[in-house]
Amino acid sequence: MSVLNKGKMSKLKASAFCITLVLVLFYDYFPKRTIDLHPQLTEYIDESIDSTVGGKSELTWLDKENLHWVCELKAGAPYPYCGISLAWSNQPFKQLDFSNYGELQVDLEYNGQAKYIRIFLRNYYPLPNLQDVIGKAKFNSMSKAV
Repeated sequence: MSVLNKGKMSKLKASAFCITLVLVLFYDYFPKRTIDLHPQLTEYIDESIDSTVGGKSELTWLDKENLHWVCELKAGAPYPYCGISLAWSNQPFKQLDFSNYGELQVDLEYNGQAKYIRIFLRNYYPLPNLQDVIGKAKFNSMSKAV
């Protein structure tokens, strides 16, 4: 290797080191990778009401596009419930890869008398010979004091 090539290689290594050092030192100041799941990616909204098990609860949409709804829980089912489910694909529940993301933020507003609100997330993973797509989903839940 000639002296000229050695000099260029040294400058290239020094430049790479400096760039790496700047990236490491200022990592927390770079914009975070984000993706808005709703409303941009929402393709399917399903109402979940206890009327399917004999309950009398009611769900009324105020603004479906912005997911503003009212649930009125009524006696009739052993455990009255009311809510919605969002899916980001209906073909059949295509997966989204979140491996490059480090956290999930849920932004919601609640008005009512309940002391807690429960959020369920489902993580789909393929299982052979299982026809029920929802049955393949791993449930993750969180209860949050309101």
